[in-house]
Amino acid sequence: MRSVGSWVLVLCGCLAVSPAGLHSQAAPAAAPRVVKIVGETHKLLLDEDGRVFGWGTFGGGQLGPTAGAERLEGGGSLPVAIALPEKAIDIAAANATSYAVLASGVVVAWGLSGKGELGNGEIRYVDNSKPWANGQPAPVRVSGLEGVTAIAAGGENALALLADGSVMAWGSREQGLIGDGRGRKTHADRPAEPARTPVRIPGLADIVAVATYGEHAVALRRDGHVLAWGSNAAGALGRAPRQEIPIDAAAEVPGLTDGAAVATGLGVSFVLKRDGTVWVWGANYQGLFGNGDRTDPPGVGYGYELTPQRVPGIANAVALTVGFTGRHALVLLKDGTLRGWGNTDWGQLGVGVAGRFQLTPATPKIAGVVRVIAAGNHSFAVRSDGSLWAWGLGDRDNHPFKANVKVPQPVDLALPR
Repeated sequence: MRSVGSWVLVLCGCLAVSPAGLHSQAAPAAAPRVVKIVGETHKLLLDEDGRVFGWGTFGGGQLGPTAGAERLEGGGSLPVAIALPEKAIDIAAANATSYAVLASGVVVAWGLSGKGELGNGEIRYVDNSKPWANGQPAPVRVSGLEGVTAIAAGGENALALLADGSVMAWGSREQGLIGDGRGRKTHADRPAEPARTPVRIPGLADIVAVATYGEHAVALRRDGHVLAWGSNAAGALGRAPRQEIPIDAAAEVPGLTDGAAVATGLGVSFVLKRDGTVWVWGANYQGLFGNGDRTDPPGVGYGYELTPQRVPGIANAVALTVGFTGRHALVLLKDGTLRGWGNTDWGQLGVGVAGRFQLTPATPKIAGVVRVIAAGNHSFAVRSDGSLWAWGLGDRDNHPFKANVKVPQPVDLALPR
């Protein structure tokens, strides 16, 4: 099992919801299953046929060329098909940049590149006087990448996992995610020049999974050990020193073994172990430790935990997903049920409550699940019959629900043919 990326996103596109949403028609019985959903203010979706769709904000070109302009509306959009030269096997989304790994092992990118996010050597600064004329809408190849098997992205960075077990990174150096020791060293220093093309991260070999949301990153080695680098302001690297200045060199999380999947959230890191348990470290101010408690936001000497802690009550887990903006965690168990904990302000845990923290694991009201996705203030599940379900934040403008949905509901994305 491989877990790539943290799937940290805010869902703000126009989804069709059944029975209580924008469109009530059922999805065609033969519609391909959803494999992955990523992004924050813009979203990407990968289906099992290797097609990619997007919705949400599009002013930076992050939804591709505006040939689908009839489906774009005032800063948000209905899903549009994004034309790629071949089938995709993975997707990722940074703040305003999109990525796809193609079946041939190359990576294409489109959208903004103010910090080199396109990975092709270009810097494309944002012109605020022309909000709809920024970025690169047509997918371009990321330079020098071949044999890529998976990708993760967040903030102004992207990470590519190669078949040989190495990891390459590009984009901003401000959070230390390039991992080559050339990032910011003191608060007084100016940020280092962005990595405009991919750079191999030293110290990473035999890696099978990577995860980031744009401030820190974790990598899972084939032997089950976990390495981390980037911001350690909340202790999410799992090692000393806890400090405000990013640590731009990857190193092992001490004492952590037998990892099967990794994920990152807001100031926290997670690992799903091979025995089906889940472990967490970093800050607990969103209740993501699942231990019945919350701590203050991290500061000097308090509010963080550098040593991985087991999440109580979780056993037989087979998949793990963490929402960045949603600040919640969900796991899929062997029996097809879910467990969730953390922030549930908008009902994103699916347990029937909103406006509070769920400080111990609870059971969302859905069964028969084969895939789960924590997506910002929303969550998604694919059931064994191929149907897609969602729950979480409601908004009358650019969200799938007119009111908060606190239990899972079936949704039809109304994807273009």
